[in-house]
Amino acid sequence: MPDEYVNVSVTVAADGSVVETTYAQEHVADIRVQPFGSGSYDVAFITTVEVSPCSVAEATSEGGYASVKGLYCNFSPANPKYAYQVTVRVQTSRGQEAESTDSGFRLDLQLA
Repeated sequence: MPDEYVNVSVTVAADGSVVETTYAQEHVADIRVQPFGSGSYDVAFITTVEVSPCSVAEATSEGGYASVKGLYCNFSPANPKYAYQVTVRVQTSRGQEAESTDSGFRLDLQLA
């Protein structure tokens, strides 16, 4: 079991803008979202913790569907304090109701 866990929560609007973030600033910095077409997004940030098999990522969406399609970690030598860059690919889609809209998503991670 890892000795250290880092929790990150990011709420993202349908246009890819970050609405709200919750994380420990001593472990995470520079959260960015890159929207792609057809409801696909990359959420990226730098962190002090390397992603391990014990890491957990979950995406949820009100009024639609969201799922994590990939969790990637690369060594990032640019900043010695935050040595790892983490990217999470999220896929969203609208609900089945005719009035449903793409309402964005919430991404919750526990890095270990």
